[in-house]
Amino acid sequence: MDEVSLFVNNHFKLLSVLAALSFAGFVAWLTVNFSTRKEHQALMLTVDELSQEITRLKGDVEHLPKRGDVQRLENIISALAATVAESQKGIETSISRLERKTDLLLENELRGSNGNTTNS
Repeated sequence: MDEVSLFVNNHFKLLSVLAALSFAGFVAWLTVNFSTRKEHQALMLTVDELSQEITRLKGDVEHLPKRGDVQRLENIISALAATVAESQKGIETSISRLERKTDLLLENELRGSNGNTTNS
């Protein structure tokens, strides 16, 4: 034990410089590897905000239709589109018939009014 205390007494300056450099290196390592209190608080605020946003998004997703609902809606819309297409064809056919009848009535009216002017 005397040898250790003698060594420390003889090399105190060198040992204190080494201890100070080791402590400075340790503090530098801590500052590089760990965040400051302000940085940590800012990160915690960001995490809290993101957590609230995730909670809000989960609530929004719960209200969205499920895959089966979307499939049923797609089938209904397809059936409605086919029905509308058939109805459109029927309406177009009816319109063409009405146009033909209107043309015949107009033609008949014009013939009748031409015949009346020649008789007068």
